[in-house]
Amino acid sequence: MINRQVYTQKEVQIIDENGEVRVSKLKLPKCTETVDYNWEKVFMDNFLGVVLSLCGKKQTQITFYLIKQKNNDNKVNTTQNDIARACNASIQTVSKTITILKKQNFLKYRNGIYFINPNMLFYGNHSKRKQLLAEFSNF
Repeated sequence: MINRQVYTQKEVQIIDENGEVRVSKLKLPKCTETVDYNWEKVFMDNFLGVVLSLCGKKQTQITFYLIKQKNNDNKVNTTQNDIARACNASIQTVSKTITILKKQNFLKYRNGIYFINPNMLFYGNHSKRKQLLAEFSNF
């Protein structure tokens, strides 16, 4: 992340030495904001296929299943039974994986919703990410 100066333009009237009024536009600093910078673009379906073929562990498969199922708010509405069925894994493996992911702060869970940490994975613009980070911290 970097800090970026944001400017605003303002029209001002200037009286020159001949008494004439001139309108000029000034570029004035408005604020400084932090913006995301140097993002890598990952094509998830292609990338996940490669990683799964290398790792092959059920825990990795479950993690990537959650990533692929997330909506634009980084949330997945599912159950451990659904995850187990989709990944051909046992409920115990799913439960263990979810516990590990929670301890690593990869996701949080509440009321049937898995919320993936926007600091780990996110799709969208900077302001949306900031909004989701605030929501994630209070989830």
